[in-house]
Amino acid sequence: MKFGLFFFAENPEEFRMPDAENYQQALELTELAEELGFDQVWTAEHHFDAQYPPNPFILCAAMAARTSRIRIGTNICILPLHHPLIVAENAAMVDVLSNGRFDLGLGVGYEKTEFDTLDVPRRKRGGRMEEGMQSIIGLMTEENFKFRGRHFHFDGVTMLPRPVQKPHPPIWVAAEKRPVGDEIPPAIERAAKYGCHLTGPRDADMLGPYERALRKYGREPGDYYRNAIRNCYVGETKKQAWRDYAPHALAQMRGYLPKYTEAGIFETMAGEMFGRLPLPSAEDLPRLAESGEVHFLGKPFVVGTPDEVCRAVEEDESRGITHFLAWMQIGGIDARKTRSSMKLFAREVMPNFRG
Repeated sequence: MKFGLFFFAENPEEFRMPDAENYQQALELTELAEELGFDQVWTAEHHFDAQYPPNPFILCAAMAARTSRIRIGTNICILPLHHPLIVAENAAMVDVLSNGRFDLGLGVGYEKTEFDTLDVPRRKRGGRMEEGMQSIIGLMTEENFKFRGRHFHFDGVTMLPRPVQKPHPPIWVAAEKRPVGDEIPPAIERAAKYGCHLTGPRDADMLGPYERALRKYGREPGDYYRNAIRNCYVGETKKQAWRDYAPHALAQMRGYLPKYTEAGIFETMAGEMFGRLPLPSAEDLPRLAESGEVHFLGKPFVVGTPDEVCRAVEEDESRGITHFLAWMQIGGIDARKTRSSMKLFAREVMPNFRG
């Protein structure tokens, strides 16, 4: 099992700090993650949003400059919002600057405001994602790349610089849609078609379709990774862990609620995207989360003592998850609390899954 952390430099209004201080804090936490032996740090992309950086490649480059071992990645870059040549160049640059430590995570996006403001038709994001993935792989692996599609075309382009990793940095594709019956959701289909790893599965129901799709395209499932993204925080006691984490988890949930509602994301999920609406108070969240009545986009909270977190990691591992991504620095939480959780996780959880 590999272990990663999310550092999105979240800066919600109720816990607002100066942006320069906030991003510096994310870089310092990245340095600590490397010191503690974590395998990966990830950041992401959204626009007009205090929960995310608008350009993940810039933050990844800064992370690379402050570290020497840990892998760094985008989880995710919203590919349909960009020309694929720019994404490929940015990814190659970070791969060069990190000396081959970069992972490129891609997703289709969903926020209406982003697509409208950047003048990209939201209804065409699937086609732009498909052609974008083809183009990025071609640009990174061919020195005279030619392609003609509905959205993009290249008449013999040689991208520079070339990435350090061959044939290209690992590519991950985000998938959130739960399959129905034997369905293979489009994101999972694309991941398998282009030989990409899978990030974001909410439960084991998504892993079966991914493996079927890999075999459909003649690929061996054992060669590919599966990320599990978990709202995770470790404390000396469960009560202390929830006391630290609950107000900030709710800040994040309040941030997601209008965006996902507008986009129609998770509208078919029983109990809505967080299990119940209206959202509970910080005092009630621990009890409701422990009972399963409240969750985070279908995923259970992993908040508690090291032993309790170990059991959750064991469960993910038994289902075929290869990378456990812990979302500790969430919703403007004090970095001192995140540091404490990271240290407990590194000292008392990770050693149980090494080797």
